[in-house]
Amino acid sequence: MPTRAGAWLLLNLARRPQWAEHIAAEASALPHDGHQVDAGHVARLRTADAFVRETLRLYPPNWLTSRVVAQPTHLGGHRLVPGDRVMVSPYLLHRDERHHDRADTFAPERWLEASSPGTTGAYLPFGAGPRLCPGASLASLELVLVLAMTARTHRLSCPDSQPYRLDTDGALTPAGLHLAFHPRG
Repeated sequence: MPTRAGAWLLLNLARRPQWAEHIAAEASALPHDGHQVDAGHVARLRTADAFVRETLRLYPPNWLTSRVVAQPTHLGGHRLVPGDRVMVSPYLLHRDERHHDRADTFAPERWLEASSPGTTGAYLPFGAGPRLCPGASLASLELVLVLAMTARTHRLSCPDSQPYRLDTDGALTPAGLHLAFHPRG
């Protein structure tokens, strides 16, 4: 999943050069030797972290998942019994105006505010509860660092007006993604 999430990050970086410049400036404080990067450096990558969170909000690789009801319950006015299967779509949940202001707008700044959407319980890029992805923290860290280091060393662009096709087979993927990487001078 980090590879698919990484593809969405790179696409968003190419489409949003003003954010790419902010992230590149923030990343300029990172040591040039990647082995020297520590938790303190990563904690200061607030813009990159916000960009990753917003990308995962709009393009969660796990866009649809199912759960089996374990005990009788009511959900949305429906009675569910053990064995029933419930489909959950983080993709739709993350685009619901009841949970996220300007839900269809790419707005990383929302994650820089004191009350971020991640505190509402309606942010599930890695699942939640006992089914939370065990690699969620590592994947988030990797995505923030890859984004910051890429923005620091390259400018990205989309050479085509349609640089990908959307694939939902297994995971939300920008299949056939075409980007151009331009080294920063």
